[in-house]
Amino acid sequence: MKKTIRYSAAALSALMTLSLFGACGSKDETGAVSYIGIDVNPSVSLLLDKNDKVVSVVAENEDAQVLLYGEASLVGMDAEDAAKKIAELSVELGYLNEDNKGVNITVEGKAGGDLTNDIQAAFQSSAQGLGLNFSTEGTFSANRKTQAVNAEYGLNLSVGKFRLIVDARAADGTLTWEAAADMDVSELLDIVAEAAETVEPYATAAYNTAKEAAACIYEAAKGQLVDSLWMLPYNTTYVAQVLTGQKVHYGAIYNLYTGASRVLHAGLNAAEAAEDAAEKMTVSDGTLDAIAAALNLTEDEKAQFIAQVTEDGKTVAALDAWLDVRFKNMTEEARRQIADKIAEVTEAVQAEADKIDASVAQEYKDAFKKLCSDLTGLIPDSIRNTAKTYLDEFSALVTDISEAADGKEPKAAAYAVKEAFDKRAASVMTDMRADLTEEDIKTVETAIEKVNSALAQAEEIYRNALEEAETQAKEYLAALKAARQNENA
Repeated sequence: MKKTIRYSAAALSALMTLSLFGACGSKDETGAVSYIGIDVNPSVSLLLDKNDKVVSVVAENEDAQVLLYGEASLVGMDAEDAAKKIAELSVELGYLNEDNKGVNITVEGKAGGDLTNDIQAAFQSSAQGLGLNFSTEGTFSANRKTQAVNAEYGLNLSVGKFRLIVDARAADGTLTWEAAADMDVSELLDIVAEAAETVEPYATAAYNTAKEAAACIYEAAKGQLVDSLWMLPYNTTYVAQVLTGQKVHYGAIYNLYTGASRVLHAGLNAAEAAEDAAEKMTVSDGTLDAIAAALNLTEDEKAQFIAQVTEDGKTVAALDAWLDVRFKNMTEEARRQIADKIAEVTEAVQAEADKIDASVAQEYKDAFKKLCSDLTGLIPDSIRNTAKTYLDEFSALVTDISEAADGKEPKAAAYAVKEAFDKRAASVMTDMRADLTEEDIKTVETAIEKVNSALAQAEEIYRNALEEAETQAKEYLAALKAARQNENA
């Protein structure tokens, strides 16, 4: 489980409210009223309209990306037909087999029990002879994480709403668990559906990392230079008025906010990289022994369990994956009979997850405390005495980051502040354009055009990096799919 923020200032709380309602829009935008999570592994989520037709699809993991890659879109299909396609591909690619024959179907929203039955029937017809086991209470990992979030924040989320919030938080970095828990399902569906429209089917983790790196390099090369050109009129034509306090140096204020946004973005990237690294932390041998004992594994079964988890990285994610399969493969009655053992295993895995959370929390605290120092250093001397209102506002936002670093959800707080920086930059740009003459603006825009021409090479490097990342991601997914097809031919 990834822990997230409780705001430390009223200003951030207000900003959060505005950003959420601005992002979610109305239910009519997407028409989504239901959320169906199908876990084989792969894990695929379907957003459905009132007629149970698919309006959006979310590939929740890499296996789901492989499953759907190169296939016709599921959007527009009836839910039952979409489920049948997922089932057929799961069998064809060997995801559903004698060793993995459990299917979990999680529903949130207005879809009823009949739809769950229809999806089960679609899987049964596509996987005849496997003796599938169906469950609707959520996978082991989803239940573990839901219980942890509920305990951490005093919530009462169902597994279905938990999953929906996870997707919404991935789409909106400012969204906290508490804010999301108070939202209607329709609001969360709109956030997820809007984001799903922009996600490429080849957007693997490696692709997203490469894309982000290329964008940061390009922005560093171009953004800062272009933004600085807006200081020209104030540093030349109006220097005397600025120095005597007769004119506000909007160019410097604009660069203060855009520069802060870039610094904050870099800080978030660094913190998220540290978070990814922390999630690769290996679990203890004692935890593996405790799980094997709780499940009464034979020596051979224990050896196979440890070998599989170790091969997959010996991480909490590897444990979750193994336990998801084991418990999905069992009947509902069998799971009920060992409910106390499942609880014992959940506690053992969560203890390992808590170690990761503690490590991640410290990484965020350290990163954001340094970040606050870096942001304060961005304030130019030229505006310290002539733009008090703007500086007070900027300092308050920096203070909010510092205080939020000690809260439960520093990442969401930082994203909320970055959003505030970006909005304030846009607002200052409006003020600046009103302050400058048409001739001043034309001079700056002419300079920007020259810079853009001079930086054509940087843009070409950026576009080439994106194309290379896209090519590699497509080849990677195609290769994985082909390998599974050959293996199960």
